[in-house]
Parts: sequence; C-alpha cells; structure tokens
Amino acid sequence: MTRRETSISALLIIIVGLAGAILGRWHALKPLTGPITLRIVFDGGYLWDFDQSNSVVVGALTKAKYKMLVRNYTTAGLPDIALDGYSLQILPDGGPSSPLKPTVPKLDSSQTGCNPDVDNLRKDNRLFIPDLRDAAAQMGTTLKPKQDFAATIVLTGGGEVHVDDLGGCVDYRDVNGVPINGWKERSMASGVEGIRFEWPNVASTKVTLKWTSNDGSTSKTADLTPDASNLIILRVSSFDPVPPSYPPPPYKIAHFKDHFGDAFQPYANNKEIALWWRGAYRTSPGIDCPGGGI
Repeated sequence: MTRRETSISALLIIIVGLAGAILGRWHALKPLTGPITLRIVFDGGYLWDFDQSNSVVVGALTKAKYKMLVRNYTTAGLPDIALDGYSLQILPDGGPSSPLKPTVPKLDSSQTGCNPDVDNLRKDNRLFIPDLRDAAAQMGTTLKPKQDFAATIVLTGGGEVHVDDLGGCVDYRDVNGVPINGWKERSMASGVEGIRFEWPNVASTKVTLKWTSNDGSTSKTADLTPDASNLIILRVSSFDPVPPSYPPPPYKIAHFKDHFGDAFQPYANNKEIALWWRGAYRTSPGIDCPGGGI
C-alpha cells in the first residue's frame, strides 16, 4: 500500500469513527419514541358506566362531593389535575381518539362466595365492581337515565379495563341489616388502585390529556411523556385522608350511599338497602371507600 493510500484509509477510519460517535450521542439525547403504554389506576368512589357503545365513562356524582383528581406518577412534582366541573379525554400523540370502546372485564355471575384463594387468581371479573342496577332492582326503582356528574373521564380509542386488586368481601342488606335474599356475597375491587385501565401502543411520542368544562366553554391540555420504559402511569383519586378506624366487620359501608345515593330514581325509605363490609383480604375497604385504605 502506498503512503497516499495509507493516508486516505486512515482519514476514512477517522471520519467513520467521528460519525459513529456523533450518531451514538444523538441516539442518547433524542426524545424517546416508539410504542407508549398508558396506565391509569382508579381508587374507589366512582361510577363506572360500561353501557356506552364506543366508550367507558368513569364519573364522580355531583352530590357525592367526592373529588376526582388525576396525579402523574411518572413525572414527579407536577400538580394534580382537578376535574371538578370537567370531562377528560385522552389524545394519542395529541390527536383525537377513534370511537372504540375499551375491552372490559367479562362477567362471571357464578363467582360468588368470597373465596380469596380462588378470587385473587381470577380477579378480573366485572362482578367485583358493584352494579348499581342490582341495588336499584332490590329497592324497587331504577337508575336515573342521565346522571349528574361533577367530573368524568371518557375512555375510548382502545385499551383494556381490568379489576387489578381485590379489597375484601361484601353483601347487600336491607334497612334492618338483614342480608338480601338471593343476593350472594362476593369479592369487591379494592378502593386503592383496585381498577386499572391500560392502553399499550397508545402513542409514539406523547399522550395529551384534554379536559373540557361541562358547559363546553373552556378546555385545558397537558402533554405527558413516558419514562425510560415508555410507560405513563396516572392515578385517579380524591386523595382524601383516611378515617382513623373502622368497626369490626360486618358493618354498613356509609360511603356507599354518600357516593352513589343520587344515582337512583326515588324509592321508599323502607326499601333502602346498603352495602355491608364482611371482611378484608388485605388493606382496602373496597371500591366505594375513599382514597387510601385501612
């Protein structure tokens, strides 16, 4: 090889090395791209509407005075989003979602009896999210055709809703505390992050939250970026302080009426039923409990 050829070869090696170093640095500094997963975990106290054709709506009733706050678990230090008076939507990469209903848990009405060894292995059952239509039928009434929501989150475009954790065992009882004949005790989703919405491949660069006032006059947005694992985690809760203690079970869950009493059409006082707590599996009093646990 001549001296000129050697010089040219050395120069090419240097150029290739510099290009590789620059490219590596660019890859290290560029924003994360690729499939982002959005995970939203819900505390108890919210009404779940699985009956819509293109969405699942999660709402806080106005008379419940139970706040709906969204906290970013992926990026620390951001203020909570207060949804009172607003409805929130998810915009993948900043654009609108397609009108596609998320997958919801299957309903297995035979899974009653509160066996935690079995139920914790098969916890993704819609039976474990109390259906207010059951309560309405027992009271001789129906649910209001249009609910008065202070705040809602509309889940549409994709993803899946899961029962992610069980709190304990419940049953319905009449005004005298007598179990309702024919309504079998069952496990119930935890009141602390008991229900999870997960949407893999929701976006490639960011997820935008858009919340619009209930009268449509005002909108706000926030762009969310993922962590190193391309995951965004949000928690929905009132983040209220937890009552200091509860009586020994079984006991009437007062928060059930506080949260959901306004969902029903009028009924006779002597027909009122209540949700009763039979016992905990771990730490949470159930889906209708305020944020926190016991």
